[in-house]
Amino acid sequence: MLNAIAASPNLDEPISWKDPSHQRFLECLQGNILKGHGREHTVYIFLKTLEGREKEARAVLSSLANRHVTSALKQLQESERETGLPHDALLFDPFLSILLTHKGYEALGVEKECIPQDRKFLAGMRESGETLNDPVPGLWEQGLREPCHVMILVGVHTAALATEVLEQLAKHFEQVFGILHVQTGKTIRNANGDGIEHFGFVDTRSQPLCFKEDMIREVNAAADIIWDPVFSPKQIVVADPGAKENSDAFGSYFIFRKLEERVRAFKRAEQQLADDLGLSRSNRASAEPFCIGRLGDCTPVNASKNALMPAFGHVPSLFDKDRIVCEKRSFHSPLRMSDSDGPGLTREHPAFMASRGITYEDIPRNIHPDQIPEVDTLEEFEAKVAPLLPEGELGLLFMAYNGDIARQFEATQCFWARNAGFPSPASGSWIEEPKQAPKRPIFVVPDQKNAPRRWTYEESVRRSFDFRSHVVLQGGDYFFAPSLDFLKSL
Repeated sequence: MLNAIAASPNLDEPISWKDPSHQRFLECLQGNILKGHGREHTVYIFLKTLEGREKEARAVLSSLANRHVTSALKQLQESERETGLPHDALLFDPFLSILLTHKGYEALGVEKECIPQDRKFLAGMRESGETLNDPVPGLWEQGLREPCHVMILVGVHTAALATEVLEQLAKHFEQVFGILHVQTGKTIRNANGDGIEHFGFVDTRSQPLCFKEDMIREVNAAADIIWDPVFSPKQIVVADPGAKENSDAFGSYFIFRKLEERVRAFKRAEQQLADDLGLSRSNRASAEPFCIGRLGDCTPVNASKNALMPAFGHVPSLFDKDRIVCEKRSFHSPLRMSDSDGPGLTREHPAFMASRGITYEDIPRNIHPDQIPEVDTLEEFEAKVAPLLPEGELGLLFMAYNGDIARQFEATQCFWARNAGFPSPASGSWIEEPKQAPKRPIFVVPDQKNAPRRWTYEESVRRSFDFRSHVVLQGGDYFFAPSLDFLKSL
């Protein structure tokens, strides 16, 4: 390990990655934490350290860290070099990251004082299953049921390269690690080039920005929108206890959840809602914001003069400085509730986190989300559309980097996405500790005493639809992305 540097970096505000004072911090930090790695294809290799091979396992991980793991600085340098190129022309080197569970630290024989101490991380995601309302691990996908020790995250730009890198890595793991599961992911895009998930909604917006260079670029691209993407790195990263001698060594807690999206059932429910609302073919798509909180192109309904029409030619961000109170949107929709874009919520809110995600297809789908035919009725949907849509075996790999799992991911999941009373009209502290899935409004935010929770138009009608069964957890865990200093020292 290196000798201590005089002072820790100032992470209270966005940083410039080109500032020499931040170079050492970014050299020690793994990539993908402060900014997504940007590759179109991913591979996730779940490993278990074989009994009696702890020393060899540490040597393998140290070798990978010294030779192949991508630092935040290298990632940013590559990104700048490739700026402006189309997705199919990018030439980034393969991205690689190493992530450890608490059981993984123990299996490697790491000293207790070198293990990150977030109590949710120490317990593991399975212990929060009741709080998160997750299915029991026995119902998860077979390869994800057994607790893993190490995850290797690989990002590349072609499926062929993903296969090649996987084969090379598998040779490193022989007789040292057992491979529990291999998961692949790939980006799907709409006609505008925006990343989308399998229900057809844009899924690449509203990302907090930690680098000043990105803030300038984003604001210039969306000059007609008043919003604030500023995000301090301190909400994502924590000092790495495994590299105490280096004050520039940081890591981040990493959430991984494989979410199966049951597209056919979800689209059927949309059609049922459209029928119930009496919507014709020309405006049946307006049922979408009632399900998700935005139109399919991710345009917020509260940014539109007409709830049926997008207001912008490009996809705007959620971060609206004025927090406009909207009476034309579904206040209980999951995107509104989990992306924290409601009135009174600001970037300083401790629940904000850096989300990462990519779609997966364990079985290829027959039709692109953009190519689903329009219909007039549920009956027509069942005859012409339903047979084209997948029932399962695909979905979203949800990932997020946190500085505090309970106050970020678990609070968002329990008190926003699963809270029918969100936002609570009560006043109080920022966060009350999650104990179980709430049966009443618990999550409270200052400045939201008068926040609306329902439409106020005279002609508004109450409709209740349950979309929860259309997204099902297939497995996951809480990891830590250690500093490169720690990994290299293994």
